[in-house]
Amino acid sequence: MSLKQIIGAIIPFSIGITLLNIVGCNSESVDSQDVRSSGIWAKMEVDGRGDGRSRVVVELNAGGRFGTNVVLSGGEYLEVVAAGVTKRMVEDNDILDIDYQAYIDSTVSETEFNIRFYRNDGENITNSRAFLPTSFEITQPLTNTSYGLEDNVILVWTPEVSNGSIRLFSSISCTSSEGGGITRSESNFIDDTGTYNFDISAANMFENGTTGLNTAQSCGMEFTLQRESFGNVDPAFGEGGSFKATQSREVGGLTINPQ
Repeated sequence: MSLKQIIGAIIPFSIGITLLNIVGCNSESVDSQDVRSSGIWAKMEVDGRGDGRSRVVVELNAGGRFGTNVVLSGGEYLEVVAAGVTKRMVEDNDILDIDYQAYIDSTVSETEFNIRFYRNDGENITNSRAFLPTSFEITQPLTNTSYGLEDNVILVWTPEVSNGSIRLFSSISCTSSEGGGITRSESNFIDDTGTYNFDISAANMFENGTTGLNTAQSCGMEFTLQRESFGNVDPAFGEGGSFKATQSREVGGLTINPQ
């Protein structure tokens, strides 16, 4: 089994009682000029963010999802076309992984993102496309709002999407009774109705009440709402792939008094 397959299965890394899953990483790499398109798997993602920019990320692997990292070489390159702008993507080295990224100054609803791969043999793979979901804004709660343990957080966003769903990520960080930090996160899909009541006491951080927590210290809380849609990867990538487009909005700086 390769290192990528081992790491890609699942590696739980715990800080306090938070789990970080590292999936699909590989310290090995191969030059793109040495790999045919039929042997490449492509992961593409576009995330429209609250700062008005969309981050575009592409990962290429030889031999499938958990295969070897492909490093662009021999004059080969990736570019993204969106909102009337063309940008060449640049290499970004993460831990045990290699991908390519660019930023587009637009998060407008239904903006098409076209990712193109130009090869030194003249093969141009230009039909990977996805559209951003509907843009939105979180209007409530406001940053720096404080809550009690028995309160509900009323999340409000606009516009809503009729009959749609949206993913809610929540994260709560508290101080343990021993003085260390504890962070617990969870996510689930909720109805995209424009409003949601988040029950603080039902969050996994407080599944045992305040046992093990320093109740003299406030807890921090933040939320992310994310709409997602899926596009198509050019079939010239013979190992397949995925293309996900999201709109993400965050609200942080919230506090909970656990007393």
